[in-house]
Amino acid sequence: MSSAKPEDMSHSVNFSEEEKPLDGKDKESDSHDLRLLRASKNGWTDLVKILLSQSDNLDCGRYELFGHTPLTFAASNGHQEVVRLLLKHGAEVDKKNDSVPWDSSGFKFQNTTPLQWAAGEGHATIVRILLEAGADPNGGEINGNLTPLAVAAVRGHEETVTVLLEQPDIEFERRCSTQSRPVLSHCVEDGQENIVAQLLAKGADPNLEEEVSGRTPLLWAAENGHTTIVSTLLAHGADLNHVDKRHSALRHDSDGGQTALFYAANRGHGDMVKLLIQKGLDPNQLDKAGWTSLGWAIFRGHVSAVQVLLEHGADADKGKILGMTPVRKYVKLSLACAGEPARPGFEEIHEMIQKFCPEEKPPGFFDRVLAMWK
Repeated sequence: MSSAKPEDMSHSVNFSEEEKPLDGKDKESDSHDLRLLRASKNGWTDLVKILLSQSDNLDCGRYELFGHTPLTFAASNGHQEVVRLLLKHGAEVDKKNDSVPWDSSGFKFQNTTPLQWAAGEGHATIVRILLEAGADPNGGEINGNLTPLAVAAVRGHEETVTVLLEQPDIEFERRCSTQSRPVLSHCVEDGQENIVAQLLAKGADPNLEEEVSGRTPLLWAAENGHTTIVSTLLAHGADLNHVDKRHSALRHDSDGGQTALFYAANRGHGDMVKLLIQKGLDPNQLDKAGWTSLGWAIFRGHVSAVQVLLEHGADADKGKILGMTPVRKYVKLSLACAGEPARPGFEEIHEMIQKFCPEEKPPGFFDRVLAMWK
């Protein structure tokens, strides 16, 4: 790493990381600012007291990628007493770390407040200390979106989320990503059951859609197999019949018109498929591309999901797969490909289709004669 001091770091300590590591022991020969940064990072409370009695300069950053201040260091690393000391001696509670470019493109890490550092690491007590000192509970990173609540919730820090949700002006539905997803949506995807329950109890909208895909938290829960969260969302008024919009994603492309059942079938979550059908979703509903949930489960080769769908009334003579109608035709052709091994599970799927949706045999000669006579 270069030891040259970036021009935009007017308050940085000018030292080489190789020569002056902050993880080493205190060196009285180093500058006051460098010693304070090192002491704050490592939680050396007694040394911090001494250094603060010698100088009240707290606006010192370090030549490093994240450009920490003493307070962001202490908050991030969970040093409660150091945080209290720094605040007592005038540290700015919302002063962000001064990140610096690390490559030729000039990319910068997000500048982050002490509260966000503490929230992201799950230091609930420090979060409370900073809030009591006047920290902005909604102060996001440089893009204004990723709030302390979002970071704590997505990382599963339940106690920290509880502390933040106690704030009367907390913005728990701010969209916190480029996909315009609210905090609840991210927590649902990650299976954070207790945090999801906290957000809903606070008043989070279970039907808040993403702008591009039209997904709601219910669709995310179904896709990821979180049955308990699905039940919780439905108990708080989630729309069971909500359908998505046309979109393309890494894990799920959709022409639109897909309910939570499509998402569960696409990922092969048999228990989720059963739950959603029992709640009232139609296993024979078509999306805007003409597929059924059964078609998606067959296409992905999810044997267990196919079985649950067939057991609950899915019709193999409805819908299409890649233009082939009905869906049983796709299974037959996949089994009949000359010289090609059958796709895993397709023989079992074919047998289940024959069992639950037996194909009508064409009438024989005498049947046709009898029909003509009648």
